[in-house]
Amino acid sequence: MTACRSAAKARAPADPPRRGHRGDRRGQPRPAQGGGRRRRCNRPPVQGSLSGGAGDSLLFRIEVADGARLLNVMSHGGSGKVSVYVSSGEPPAGDAYEFRSSRPGNSETVRVRNPAAATYYIRVVGETAFDGLTLQARVD
Repeated sequence: MTACRSAAKARAPADPPRRGHRGDRRGQPRPAQGGGRRRRCNRPPVQGSLSGGAGDSLLFRIEVADGARLLNVMSHGGSGKVSVYVSSGEPPAGDAYEFRSSRPGNSETVRVRNPAAATYYIRVVGETAFDGLTLQARVD
C-alpha cells in the first residue's frame, strides 16, 4: 500500500513462517524445504501515525493480483473519528465508492471478498480531527 503522492511500491510478497520454524536472524522466514507447495501472500503494508483534521482526506493505493481471495483494509488506534472508503480503478470521491466502513472511532474494517485484479484506492476521511491512526491493508 502506498500513499498516492508517493512513487513507492507496496512490499513484495513473502512466504509466511512455518509452524516451529524460526527463520533467519532478521526475522524473515526461510524458504520452505522439500517438494511441498508453498503458499504465497502479501505482507500487510502498514501506514502508521496518520493524522489530520476534520474533513481531511488521505489517499492510498494497493495492487491486487488475479486469484486473490480477500482484500482486508483496517484502521485502528489513536484518537478521533475516521471513515474508510475503498474503490477499484479510480479513487473514491463523494458518494462514488464501492465499499465503506463508518463505525464510531478509528476502528474501521472493509473486506472485499474475491476482489478483481486491479488497483484499489483507499481513502481515509477525518470525520473529526484524528491522530496516531494506523492503516493496514492485506491481500490474501
